[in-house]
Amino acid sequence: MGYHGVLIPIGPMFEDPWVCAAALASQTVNLKYLIALHPGSFPPAYAARQVVSLDRLSSGRVMLNIVVGGNQNDLTSDGMYLAPDARYRQADEFLQIYKQLLTSGRADFDGTYYRLKGAELNFQPHQKPFPPLYSAGTSEAGLDLAARHVDWYIMWADPLDVVAKRIKDLRNRARRYNRNLRFGIRVHFIVRETAELAWREADRLLSRLTEQEVQRAVHRFETEESNAQKISFGMHRGETDKLEIAPNLWTGVSLARGGALTALVGGPDTVRKRLREYQAAGVDLVIGSATPHLEQAKVVQNLVIQPY
Repeated sequence: MGYHGVLIPIGPMFEDPWVCAAALASQTVNLKYLIALHPGSFPPAYAARQVVSLDRLSSGRVMLNIVVGGNQNDLTSDGMYLAPDARYRQADEFLQIYKQLLTSGRADFDGTYYRLKGAELNFQPHQKPFPPLYSAGTSEAGLDLAARHVDWYIMWADPLDVVAKRIKDLRNRARRYNRNLRFGIRVHFIVRETAELAWREADRLLSRLTEQEVQRAVHRFETEESNAQKISFGMHRGETDKLEIAPNLWTGVSLARGGALTALVGGPDTVRKRLREYQAAGVDLVIGSATPHLEQAKVVQNLVIQPY
């Protein structure tokens, strides 16, 4: 259908992203896999071997999404008890070692969280110098980690002025390290042949939520560690008459599901127009979703991507 790749999430409610990516890569030729990884879950040398193995076996179709934050209950259930700033310091050490192994094949490191002497990686990745790195943290520590280490910074599809401001900020931060970043947005799609049909579908989805479910979502956001999710939630605070926070940008989807917090709602021409506005602001990548995934992937491809 013309999609460049797929995002494979991580967490207790998902199947293992590495097993999924390896299985899918054996059945495909061109599709790439953006695999989520918590640095606190793997020793960096072990993660380096995993990445290089899958990158070689898939002929260069691996991308790595560095996930440091998240739901505190999910993190502690996996044994990650470090405070947020400490997790980012750990991630910084992790990425220093990881990059050294993938570029030189050896690493020595004496840090706070990792100590390695004579670590070796005997195989080089298919992609040079290594598969691209992605991240999305919005705290000061998260922004600095992105500026220092990653190739792509991913944002929620917030209002255009918020996204443009974040891009300007990250570009300035990256320049301090003599680096350049590229940018993407994560967004849900509710697109139909006409605007009326698209908004009718958004209303239908919202109508299926009980008040109890809405309040559970509100509680989830109020206790969520993610700074980005708190910012987005603060634009509507669960009030159903304030869910369109910018033209065609609807946050009702965040009350029903995790992942994407905002949806582009409208007819094909309008949705393409909004995407071009993000593109003009510096966005080069869209990580989209729609419900149900497969059926709506076809709809988005037919109505939005193909004519684009």
